[in-house]
Amino acid sequence: MMHLVRLYLMCFDILENEKIVTKRTKEHDFLMEIRNGKYITENNDVLPEFFELVDEYEKRLEYDAKNTSLPEEPDYKRIREFVASVNEEIIREGRFI
Repeated sequence: MMHLVRLYLMCFDILENEKIVTKRTKEHDFLMEIRNGKYITENNDVLPEFFELVDEYEKRLEYDAKNTSLPEEPDYKRIREFVASVNEEIIREGRFI
């Protein structure tokens, strides 16, 4: 459950801010609460509040996906050039197994 929420938060950062944030400092306590059972009953059922949270995140994600400034398609040429440069550097420096 925690990872689902974390992934939503990362998607929001990507679509809204064009950044990948893996260290969730601002949301750390909230994510730990989820991991530690904040939305789980004594019978190990998921509380409706969690599904409500996920529904809200899903709506936000749909909105963000429609309104992002990111292009529809990645720049494949630039990606290929980057991969080639990394591979060339690895081979040149002998850092391969």
